[in-house]
Amino acid sequence: MIYASRALHSALDDNEDLMGTINRDAWNLIQTTSHSPNVPIMSRLHSAGCLVSAARLASSITNESNNNTANSYHHHHNIIQSTVLPLLHANISLSDNGSFATLLEGYVSAYNKFKAEEDDQKMERDIIKKVNARKEPARLIARRQKALREQKKEQEKQTTMMTGDIQV
Repeated sequence: MIYASRALHSALDDNEDLMGTINRDAWNLIQTTSHSPNVPIMSRLHSAGCLVSAARLASSITNESNNNTANSYHHHHNIIQSTVLPLLHANISLSDNGSFATLLEGYVSAYNKFKAEEDDQKMERDIIKKVNARKEPARLIARRQKALREQKKEQEKQTTMMTGDIQV
């Protein structure tokens, strides 16, 4: 059951065509699966993920202002409020400070990785623009950009160390 729900969840992510082939009875079964205490928790969470994928797709389509699509969005939104959120609340304990701290650390780490990748992409775009503008070799520009980034990190470390020394 776990593997089937995981496969369905993965297949439905951003797959509008597949989502359109699933009928109302199948969606009701997915919703029922996410409620059932007899189903393993991982299966229930993956079923909830299917419902969230459907709701996200419905919300992205609502821009067409189709009344049927808007009704579908509200239906999925209600399912998320009545099914997914209680399931997550029941299975993610934030009362333990260690769990919350771990969750927060994971979020911060993921965000920092995302920002680093975003900065790298921005730097690549800047390099391409500069290469095209100056006809300068890309390696020279990349080296200069890397040196500037490392210099900025060093300054941040020194600033952090200085503020840490003042507080002690």
